[in-house]
Amino acid sequence: MRHFAEFCFDPSTGELSHPNLGTVNLRPKTAQLLLYFLDHPRSVLSQERLIHAVWGTTSISSNVLLQSIRELRQHLGDDAQEPAFIKTHAKRGYAWIAPNAPLPRRWIFPLVMAVVVLTWILWPSPTRRDSPHRNIVVVPFENATGDPNVMWVEHGLSDMLGEALVHHLKADVVPSYAVETQLAQTRETNLDQIRDLFGVSYAITARIERTEPYQATMTVSGPNGSHQRAVEGLELSAFVHELTQSAAYLLGMDTPATFPGGVSQVSEANAAYAKGIEALRSEGAAAALQHFEFAAIVDPQFLWPVMQAAKACAAMGHMDQAETYFKQVHRHAFARDPNLSVTCLTEWAGLAIEQGAMDTAEDRLLEAIADAQAQGYNYGLAQAWLKQAYLWTLKGEWERAQSRYREALEISHHLKDSHMEAQSLLGMAANCQASEDFGPHERRFKQALSHYAQTNNQRARAMTEMVYAVMMPLGREEERELLLHQSQVTYRKLADVKGLAMVDFARGYQALQQNNPALASGFLACAVGNNPLGPRSLPEHEAQRLWAWSIACSGVQLGKSQYITKGAELLEAVAQTYRHIEFKIGVATCEFLLGRLFTETGDYDRAQSSLSRSRLAFERTGMTRVMAYIDLQLGDLQMRQHAWAEAFAHLERANLFFDFKDGLTLERMARCQYELGDLQRALDLQSKAVSTPARFDWKPCESREAHYRAALRGEPVHPLGDEPSFLATR
Repeated sequence: MRHFAEFCFDPSTGELSHPNLGTVNLRPKTAQLLLYFLDHPRSVLSQERLIHAVWGTTSISSNVLLQSIRELRQHLGDDAQEPAFIKTHAKRGYAWIAPNAPLPRRWIFPLVMAVVVLTWILWPSPTRRDSPHRNIVVVPFENATGDPNVMWVEHGLSDMLGEALVHHLKADVVPSYAVETQLAQTRETNLDQIRDLFGVSYAITARIERTEPYQATMTVSGPNGSHQRAVEGLELSAFVHELTQSAAYLLGMDTPATFPGGVSQVSEANAAYAKGIEALRSEGAAAALQHFEFAAIVDPQFLWPVMQAAKACAAMGHMDQAETYFKQVHRHAFARDPNLSVTCLTEWAGLAIEQGAMDTAEDRLLEAIADAQAQGYNYGLAQAWLKQAYLWTLKGEWERAQSRYREALEISHHLKDSHMEAQSLLGMAANCQASEDFGPHERRFKQALSHYAQTNNQRARAMTEMVYAVMMPLGREEERELLLHQSQVTYRKLADVKGLAMVDFARGYQALQQNNPALASGFLACAVGNNPLGPRSLPEHEAQRLWAWSIACSGVQLGKSQYITKGAELLEAVAQTYRHIEFKIGVATCEFLLGRLFTETGDYDRAQSSLSRSRLAFERTGMTRVMAYIDLQLGDLQMRQHAWAEAFAHLERANLFFDFKDGLTLERMARCQYELGDLQRALDLQSKAVSTPARFDWKPCESREAHYRAALRGEPVHPLGDEPSFLATR
């Protein structure tokens, strides 16, 4: 099926239908001409090219082409003088200028949620804080000891310093993966140039000259020039402490006397922790886990490696062990490092959300919020509120989520934390998009972009530009493309492959929204290719899932079974990956998409199985809004099989969620009652459907009410045809 304006065109039969103009069967060549126009939108096509493409020869008279174009214009109600579909370009040819039909709002929801999930995953670490004067890049240290056995000091120690600056001094530090990628490409070593490269205020590095005892020279490049300071420590624990103190001194920041939880008093534990950080980068989660576990054994009081071990276990799909480590951190951190306890509970809740354990996630977040409020830890409170709003958004509790996002925005604004401000804004925008009310929040995006421009926070600005473009209403393509282009340029400058993947993902998302799955599959393939992440790469898998769906939709739209098969195979593969890592929401989402696809291809048994499994999984999570969409799809499936009673039950259950304010669902419920013989109820439901304000992109069938009235009076009526599928309404 191909959709444009309010028309639906079936290339396989030549049927062109419109809710008010009815259905006509186009002549074969006229149908081929329309299909060629649809495949080449906004391109000026010469008469010779059109004749060769449709008739396969150039010997046909141009009058034949003109007759077909006149027929098309007549069926479309188009005016050659003021065209809405086919525009004549004098002496050049013709161009198809009609926009593709946008996705109905009911199918925007899964795509919006994909963007929300990816934004959360790709956003820099939740412990990062932003200050307009303390944007920092930590450059990997130089190992000048001559000992190849301590090469871990280059990245391990620099990462430990970065964590200390973030957690204890509340600085904003460029993610280490972006630093490595950019410097590997540019080979830049001058700190002043590196500062400009990343658009930050300060660049820090150190030259490690000796170990046991440790000795180094730290260099900080800032707006007032470069400064150096000698750093010494008999053991690694004292050395890391001195590194942080020296960095704070050179940055002109307050220097706390102690760093609870962040540095061990046992040198061996610090070394193992640093090696674990290095292993995460070079060898993967399994190798890193060994170092983190060893660090925790050497110094049981050292909680940071336990926290990292929990994340490593989650990355490997060992959810039970990850939860055990989170419990250990929380139990000990509550007394020794309350802020770490709050962070632990919030991370633990995120793990529970991935597993679909929404009640557990809610409990952990309530604990985190209570602890943060008791300690006056506003930063941790805002992070917990953001995660809670994210949870409520997934569950479809829009008003509660929006309230939480506002509260988090207020705190982050007070803290002058632009990262959290952006997360709050993006959450609010996605939430209002899903609840169909984007307009009031557009100014917040503009405020955020202005703030990031003033503070030179390029990464946050690029992310905000990208999501602003995604959430922007249809009809503003030039503005959207400009935002995406600006975001892409910034990410390319920063060598941020995750960011580039997100921009490709956003362009694929927009192509799907504009009902162009073939174009979407190209962008999404780039998104997958741009994301060379590890086995726990949720961004990559999310992009793969949407890529698979776009390929499958292309197959349905173009009538190519090989695309449908390929899309289904890819969806199955992504679902299997999600099962391996126990990402239960991801599995349920794949099952939902497979169910829709199998429904469209007529494989009803597999469709029923996939949709039922998906609904059960979402029911366990309490995600009622998603359950409503699945019930709509199950209703569509049962109607195709003329199982009217079962279809009505699913549709009624879905419409309870919408408070009986969805005209399309009411119309289908009326059809079910008509087929079941309850003509009066069918008429009542159809009348209610016609009078219900359009919640989604839908117009009632004007003749249906008259049909039911005639049947109720006992007059002869013709049989009703099949309803268009929900997937076909794309």
